[in-house]
Amino acid sequence: SECKDALRRAVALEPENGDYLHILGIVCFKLDQQEEAIGNLKRATETKDAPSQVFFDLGNAYRKAGMPEEAREALAAYQKLYGVEREKDDQRRKIDQLMNQAQNQIDSGSILEAVQSYLRVVEADPDQWKAHSFLAKVYISSNRGMSALPHIEKMLEIAPENSEGSFLMAAYLVGLSRFKKAQEFAEKSRSLLPGNPQLRNLLGNIYMSLGKEDEARREYRAATKLEPDNVAFQMNLKSVSK
Repeated sequence: SECKDALRRAVALEPENGDYLHILGIVCFKLDQQEEAIGNLKRATETKDAPSQVFFDLGNAYRKAGMPEEAREALAAYQKLYGVEREKDDQRRKIDQLMNQAQNQIDSGSILEAVQSYLRVVEADPDQWKAHSFLAKVYISSNRGMSALPHIEKMLEIAPENSEGSFLMAAYLVGLSRFKKAQEFAEKSRSLLPGNPQLRNLLGNIYMSLGKEDEARREYRAATKLEPDNVAFQMNLKSVSK
């Protein structure tokens, strides 16, 4: 059929495409070409992240071809993988519910409750960057740097090119008076997102602590330009104005 020929061409162009192999296998199955169906479906099961449905369809093809033992093995693999997929789906739903709950708590001003919700999120899925970001900022702002550190480190691991992780690490290091190291992270954050006024002001403070008044003046000026109504930024700039 034209459909089968088109799928064959697609598979020839992308022989590792599990979706093409799966669909081609189903088409062959419906055309009662079981040997070809089994070949394509078996190749589909060997591709990366093959879904459970492929094993189910392979089991049906084996069964129709009169291969009951192979059919049982394929269907057993289907049941096992389907269970894993269901568990992952349940986990994703749980995380989505917690994320929505945390956002609603933030919107209503219930920050402590949001912290607890986000802690449950990162316990369930350690790669939830948004949750780590919120927790790190809350801990930094409440002078709980040691509590913030693992979340900042995770942010840098998940998304090293996101400026916020480097910014928060700089803020954490400032709290420890480790200004030279803080400068490295703050300058990296600036290279990634120069338009962050809070960062530019923080970098100004770091330069001042290192005795680099000219550099501090430049950063305070940039922070004030980015956020003209911020009184703290204006005062910092005035303190180094000639």
